[in-house]
Amino acid sequence: GKKGTFCNAECHGGKTNTQCLNFDGSVFSPNPLKLSVGALRKELAARGLSPMGSKTEMIIRLRDALKEGSAESGAAGGGGGKNELLVAIIELGEQLNYEAILSLAGVPISAASAVGA
Repeated sequence: GKKGTFCNAECHGGKTNTQCLNFDGSVFSPNPLKLSVGALRKELAARGLSPMGSKTEMIIRLRDALKEGSAESGAAGGGGGKNELLVAIIELGEQLNYEAILSLAGVPISAASAVGA
């Protein structure tokens, strides 16, 4: 298929390809094709999806979630706190604030904290 059109049978020699990045990202909000790796990780974590993998894998995962209307994030109303925690961990990691990440478990950790042997 042509750039900017959805993947179809003609795009890959008669077979549809779920890994194809040949899709119109502008129909989604946010547009997965325009997001940085960090932004992709945050969007996926906020939806309760794995923020791990290559940029292509994350784009595909976010695209599929947006196509489905993010059913995972609204399912049974659970996991909201877990999703927020994942986003917080990703944001603190981007800031290289490892003490704050470790402190999220409820025990304050600092550079002066004792290290277990």
